Amino acid sequence: ILESRAGLSFARNTGISSSSGDWILFLDDDVLLPEEFLTTYATAIAKIPSVTFWGGPVRPHFEGAVPWWTDSVLARMPWCFSALDLGPETKLLSASQTPFGANMCISGALARRLQFSTDFGFKHGSLIAGEETDYFQRARMQGEQGGWAGPCGLIHRLPAHRAAWSALVSRCKGQGRTEAILMHDAGS
Repeated sequence: ILESRAGLSFARNTGISSSSGDWILFLDDDVLLPEEFLTTYATAIAKIPSVTFWGGPVRPHFEGAVPWWTDSVLARMPWCFSALDLGPETKLLSASQTPFGANMCISGALARRLQFSTDFGFKHGSLIAGEETDYFQRARMQGEQGGWAGPCGLIHRLPAHRAAWSALVSRCKGQGRTEAILMHDAGS
């Protein structure tokens, strides 16, 4: 399936519209999965059947040399590197916890009922993110519950230039703009 419009939300919505499964697993094209990944997700889904969307750990691995301070940034602001780890257990997500797009699974029924907003997401040089946060906020407003599949971790390969100072500044500016938009949309 080809989606020619720029933006991850367009691609996700196009893929969803062509899907027919009970669950849709979203992964980035630069991730490495453990062999038991799908089986582990199926186990988590069976453990808490009321959950309609899931997330799992996203652990960055830089391909190349990075600055000495990269680990410190990763520890304080993991989102700068699209990293997320809420622990090894399978559990319900709190209302403030949101899966990251590199590792998320959504029930087919929810995905076909609720589209990703194309107003968010990296495109055309814009670093305004938030498509997952917006999506899961709207899902929760409809009574949907999220889950954390701690055993379903994956490795997210990142080029070394993602740890450059200029990339971090751009990412932080984009995150600030994203949060302002999300707060405005939520009426805060």
